[in-house]
Amino acid sequence: MIDIRQLAGLEGVPNKVFDTLVMGRGTYEPALDVPTTSPYSRLRQYIVSSTLTIDDPTVQVETGDPIELIRRLKAEDTGMDIYLRGGGRLAASLLPEIDEIILTSYPVVAGTGISMFSGQFHPTLFTPARRESFDNGTQVTWLTRA
Repeated sequence: MIDIRQLAGLEGVPNKVFDTLVMGRGTYEPALDVPTTSPYSRLRQYIVSSTLTIDDPTVQVETGDPIELIRRLKAEDTGMDIYLRGGGRLAASLLPEIDEIILTSYPVVAGTGISMFSGQFHPTLFTPARRESFDNGTQVTWLTRA
């Protein structure tokens, strides 16, 4: 089974920031083509989908309200953060529960792509907390809920 951490050269390195991953079906499905059912095996993995079934005890498919899932996970207080991976529709539905956005921008115009938040428009104020720039022009900005 292939693990993302293995591909990135991070095998055996402990999690430092988050221990839980939540993603939608569209973000998860490419892993099945690799093939692997558990692409982030060192994390607790939750797939939000009303149509997907996975036979892997390390991956939990959540068919209910994603807001309730996030609130339940936050209440567990494991001491680590929850990582939302991809999916503009899922991100838009979870916007009331998002505490921080880590935004990576590249100096490339690539055409169309997936919206960061896709759905009803709900202006939500976030404040830049930190920015890191790299020699290739890439910038990572940490935004916290105001």
